[in-house]
Amino acid sequence: MLYYHASRAIYKVEDVIHVPEGEAALAYQLSLENSHAWREKALEIARKARSCPRQTAVYAATSLANAARFLVSQPDPERRPVRVYEVSITQPEPSPTVLIAYIDAHGATFSSLAACMEEYWLRKQDWKFLEFVCQRLVVIAMLDVIEDMELLVSGEQYAEDRKLAEKIWGKPPSRPKPRKPAEPEMKADDENEVPE
Repeated sequence: MLYYHASRAIYKVEDVIHVPEGEAALAYQLSLENSHAWREKALEIARKARSCPRQTAVYAATSLANAARFLVSQPDPERRPVRVYEVSITQPEPSPTVLIAYIDAHGATFSSLAACMEEYWLRKQDWKFLEFVCQRLVVIAMLDVIEDMELLVSGEQYAEDRKLAEKIWGKPPSRPKPRKPAEPEMKADDENEVPE
């Protein structure tokens, strides 16, 4: 089986891709910035020494587009291209990518949270869009920049997995739409009142 990693960094064949010591992975940092520290803590408890911690993980996938999908959705002020590399992996058991957003949509009080997290670390279902949570990757080959059509196919796989999660554990509750702040009432000052 072939494995792929997407990055905006430039690597050479035989380079080792890993999170530098003392730093956190981009995905982990974004989870914390988006108020999902609760999810990362719960996933770490559910991991039970399987795989490696998400805090220091680098990710691989079994298709170029699946590898690039997360990275493409992240802001990049420098507008660097997304490069995809064929890599060797250190973790042979993949996790269903869709479950991260699915767990977030349900929130910390989700009644099936433990079962969902167990499925993330030890999958039993036939998920299509998988991520390999690895401590390190080794570059085998440099590939082309990702194409939009490939991303479209990976979006379909992700949507299929979302339907499977909803079939197993139900649809997440609807979140209320953010309300517009009320317009402040305009009161005229006595001094600024327009005379009739």
